Amino acid sequence: MTSDGDERRALDPLLERLDTYGIGRRQFAKLLAGSAVALGAAGALTGVGRRDNARGNAVAYTLTIEQTGGSAITVPNRGFLLNNELTDFDFAPSTPGGPAPNLPGPGKRPRSSIAPTMLLRDGKPYLVIGSPGGATIITTVLQTLVNRLELGMTLPDAIATPRVSQRNAANTEAEPAFLDSPDRAALERLGHRFVLAPKAFTPIPEIGAVEALEFLDDGRVQAAAEPVRRGGGSAMVVTPQ
Repeated sequence: MTSDGDERRALDPLLERLDTYGIGRRQFAKLLAGSAVALGAAGALTGVGRRDNARGNAVAYTLTIEQTGGSAITVPNRGFLLNNELTDFDFAPSTPGGPAPNLPGPGKRPRSSIAPTMLLRDGKPYLVIGSPGGATIITTVLQTLVNRLELGMTLPDAIATPRVSQRNAANTEAEPAFLDSPDRAALERLGHRFVLAPKAFTPIPEIGAVEALEFLDDGRVQAAAEPVRRGGGSAMVVTPQ
């Protein structure tokens, strides 16, 4: 509900027409049959690749509700949580008396860095990837894609490799394993400066939590998720082909 008490603004008009009642019922289980699913530790469904569908459909989906559990308010009869994205707004003008377009208000939607990504090869799904992580999402997805496509890593290795996140700042955030690697010294000689990434969901600083699918040349689908970050993700293929 927005500050003026207008409940109609709580939902996107398209979502208001979405029937979520049957999502946990037999029909949804039947829909997933013959699919590959990568489910992250943060609860973000990254991809569903339906190999039994002649159209070759795939889905990249990242859930963003800010804190775990969002605002802890569930929309009646809809079955999903409202977000707690007010932290993306400013609560006072940056300049007293100046313009303040980022103040919270009715009808405004917070910005987000979610980056569910789908790569096509010859017009068909090749990679489906996504991650939670706020402002680090875009760099996490990009680094994983570079690892897989440019550096030739396998998809599991591309996900597991230590990460950094540079977001137009003087310093680059990095995971402990990267700070202990030879790559740090090589980049510092080029002028880069690294700092330890802040702690988020675990005692050890981590960046992102990738889940991904790769559509292989032999018709199979490889599902991969984090082996360690945020306690590890879950990736599975219901039917190999």
